[in-house]
Amino acid sequence: MIYKEVSKRDFFWWWRLLAHWEAVVTDVFISYARPDRSYVEVLERALAQAGLTSWWDRSLTPGREYDEELESTLRAAKCVIVIWSEHAVKSAYVKDEARLARDLSKLLPVRVPL
Repeated sequence: MIYKEVSKRDFFWWWRLLAHWEAVVTDVFISYARPDRSYVEVLERALAQAGLTSWWDRSLTPGREYDEELESTLRAAKCVIVIWSEHAVKSAYVKDEARLARDLSKLLPVRVPL
């Protein structure tokens, strides 16, 4: 078999395309700060009872690049719920995920008690 040599740029383009195709198609991507995990668990159960699938970082695939999996899964989701709390407003990751969700018109912010 003959392999075609590809440029570094082409390789990364194909890698990102493959990562996007492998994204878990889910109804709801949940963004939150670690200390607010209990809210996520309650929300996940409520979404499941409503027949919706949800994804949060507990579902990360071992061996995949963390940031790439988060972004590709967020992009593939139908809706992104961001759980805003005193912890979340201090998290750069939550802010980045909320910004991307807003830009994709998928953002549903939820405020929890401070």
